[in-house]
Amino acid sequence: MPHFDSSLLDQDGHELARFAIEDILEGWHYAKLVWHAIPNEIYKSLKWYDEVVADQMLSYLDSALAAIDSYHLRIRIGDKVHPIYSLRITDDNDVSFRITPVTNYRTG
Repeated sequence: MPHFDSSLLDQDGHELARFAIEDILEGWHYAKLVWHAIPNEIYKSLKWYDEVVADQMLSYLDSALAAIDSYHLRIRIGDKVHPIYSLRITDDNDVSFRITPVTNYRTG
């Protein structure tokens, strides 16, 4: 199992949180929240997104994602900084995120 340290960054490059990546599967990074100083406004948006996903409230998904996107958060893994395409932090401090967009494989 991989174990990498990563950081959540704001749009100015300030560290907001640290994650310990435990696994990477099909483009998803799975981690534990180690530490955070996420501003309350951003944290509320992340919790809203977690609630939308957990309760499968799909009609709110676009607005929950847009709220998170508005903060222009990024992930630093090693010495590389990546955009975030999805970020979820649960009440148990489990973290999942993507640094590549989800590809739609539908045909026809």
